[in-house]
Amino acid sequence: MTGNSQAELFEAISCANEAAAPYTIDLDGQTVTLSAAMLDNGYGGPLGLPELIGQVTLEHGEIVREVTLPYLQLLSIAEDAVVTLHDLTLRGGRLEGGYGLRGGLIWSQGRLTITSSRLHDGEADVGGGIASSGTLLMVDCLMTGNRARYGGALATEGSGVHTVVASVFENNTVPEPGEGGALYNSGDLRLIASRVAGNSAFRGGGIANVSAASITNNIVVGNYGFIGGGLYASHATSGIHNSTIAGNAGSYGPGGLYTNYGTTTLHNTLVFGNSNSDGINPDLSETIPEGLGNLIGIDPGFVDFVPAAFENPTTGGDYRLTPGSAAIDAGVDSLTPQKLRSDYFGGLRLEGVRVDAGADEAGDSRVMRGDFELPGSEFIP
Repeated sequence: MTGNSQAELFEAISCANEAAAPYTIDLDGQTVTLSAAMLDNGYGGPLGLPELIGQVTLEHGEIVREVTLPYLQLLSIAEDAVVTLHDLTLRGGRLEGGYGLRGGLIWSQGRLTITSSRLHDGEADVGGGIASSGTLLMVDCLMTGNRARYGGALATEGSGVHTVVASVFENNTVPEPGEGGALYNSGDLRLIASRVAGNSAFRGGGIANVSAASITNNIVVGNYGFIGGGLYASHATSGIHNSTIAGNAGSYGPGGLYTNYGTTTLHNTLVFGNSNSDGINPDLSETIPEGLGNLIGIDPGFVDFVPAAFENPTTGGDYRLTPGSAAIDAGVDSLTPQKLRSDYFGGLRLEGVRVDAGADEAGDSRVMRGDFELPGSEFIP
């Protein structure tokens, strides 16, 4: 695009929707401010741009809602659309006043891929940042400051696979009585090599799962939830592998992982330093069998442990392991997902005698995140 007006982007998307071949819209580093509601998304939400219906790539720029405009969804993606968003900043989309309104920034019913993007300050009833009922691949994204009743940052639903890799969810919120401060899953979620920190909700300050979720190589820390500070799983199937769940706070039940029916499996996972109001079972709501490579309730010696407190989530702390940590070589190699090559920080996953418990693999190969291949890239379909 040569200009940065709402009218020009409206026209570019209209052309993309009519194109017979894949179409790319390059914002060329510009900020497009949406200052008028020009359409309705068909679900009671005002739109400033046409719904995306074709094979469209939108990249390299910023789309924001004009602050004087009370309500506006930024992007809507149709069921048959194939959309790629790359190197975008989306900010300030807001839907309010309607039960079930989805996606303050993005409501996707199609096939959405979003990479190296930043999604901030969205608000809706479901999925303050993104609501997806199609398929989703999110890689290397940052979601902060979003708010909803279900899924402050991201809400996933439907039969499609939703894969999130190497992304960060911080300072997202869900007010009472909602669920999933950062993520709410009622579909099929694969969360890999991501950080969920400093979020808050009534249930599941970090993550709420009511369906099927695979959680691998993640750091879930510093979140607050009245029920389940780190994770809340209800009538769900949750597989948690090689992850760190630490320093989360809750009021009722465990502050780390609260389970209510369903099946929860923990392998090679570190759970420590979570808190609740009565001090009874602060980490987990059930007993995990021995021999699965987990380290539960034992201080692993983090570089810097900064826990959340009652109604006070935090993004602080450094959750790498120090030399001599009890988590080193505490895992079971055969229970490590076969694809897993690197730890959360980008070092080799199998370092030493056995795999370590938690998201960090201590050892000489460890490098800071970003210096090695993108952590979790082996899981990108």
